[in-house]
Amino acid sequence: MSPITLLTTAALVCASVNTNAATVNTKAATTHTKATSVNTITASVNTSHLRYRNNYDNRGRVTTRTSYFWDGNQWQPALRWAYHYSVTGYTIELSRWNTESDDFEAPISKTIYAFTPGQTAAFVTTYTRTDENTEYQLQDSLLAAFPDASLLDCIASTK
Repeated sequence: MSPITLLTTAALVCASVNTNAATVNTKAATTHTKATSVNTITASVNTSHLRYRNNYDNRGRVTTRTSYFWDGNQWQPALRWAYHYSVTGYTIELSRWNTESDDFEAPISKTIYAFTPGQTAAFVTTYTRTDENTEYQLQDSLLAAFPDASLLDCIASTK
């Protein structure tokens, strides 16, 4: 992998890590409301056909993100991303809405972000499965470096 590709990958990973509800759609109307449960803040982003609702913990981190679609009569749940944090990183699990059970299914994919000490790089690994009765299978894995000035100087000096 070339240094430019690595930097581009790092920028994309960094940008996706820092994405929040307000940047989903520049035309979206954002509303923030405080939920009734302790330490939970809810934010919504609405477009004409999609709605996203995020819940945050008391540290301001996203705990769940739920997408809804407009079926012509009402908003229907579609997907839920659940965020689980640890000392070394976090995991995002994706679940689909099941209309028969009127609830979200068990996660069908999970992406693990494991940061190195000093958070200079992250190992990003994604696993998928078809349903809760099957094992997760490795889908993708990459190492993303977050360049600092010394790395950029090093790359510039190789030209």
